[in-house]
Amino acid sequence: MSLFDSILGNTRKAKPKMDGLFALPTAAVDLEAAGIHPTGVGAVCIRAPEGSAFHQAIGEAGQTLALYLKEHDLTLATPTDSLGFTWWVLEAPGAQIDDVATGLHLLADELRQRDFGDAIVAAAFPMEEDGEGPFTLVYNYRRGLYYPFAPAGSGRHERDNARELRLADILPASLPKEGEIDRWYALWDAPLGRGRPTTGGGA
Repeated sequence: MSLFDSILGNTRKAKPKMDGLFALPTAAVDLEAAGIHPTGVGAVCIRAPEGSAFHQAIGEAGQTLALYLKEHDLTLATPTDSLGFTWWVLEAPGAQIDDVATGLHLLADELRQRDFGDAIVAAAFPMEEDGEGPFTLVYNYRRGLYYPFAPAGSGRHERDNARELRLADILPASLPKEGEIDRWYALWDAPLGRGRPTTGGGA
């Protein structure tokens, strides 16, 4: 099951848990010590509801975010994936993750204040692991928890489950981790800029 299948199948609106995003910059030093390196890219996935009210809200939130991006020298792209979800992808000039995480939190909070917090699905952060290559660290807004997503290199939608379990074991204790493995939803073909670790395949 994909994360999108889970959200689409959920008819109850859940308030997003946003503060967990700030755990990522705090954990950056411990991630580096474990051989895991942020790429300077992060994204929020948004399921846009119908109606003009949301378009107005996202436009206003985007204007607020634009001021932050300019101040911190971040770039923004807003691609739409094959399922119709919009990704707000922030990229830092280096590999720093703190400004990116703060920018994503700002966007999500702006939508929450406008009563569209339930449109926020997940945040995703491409990572590089020494000797093993890329994977994605996923933050589930409904749960307020992180988990690793590592496609296998087969070119098909297959996951490297053994690697995901190993990665979960070495993620810093300062990151709130999803303990229920059946909630490690797949995140396929997310348009994540220079990281792009999700395009290989998954289950």
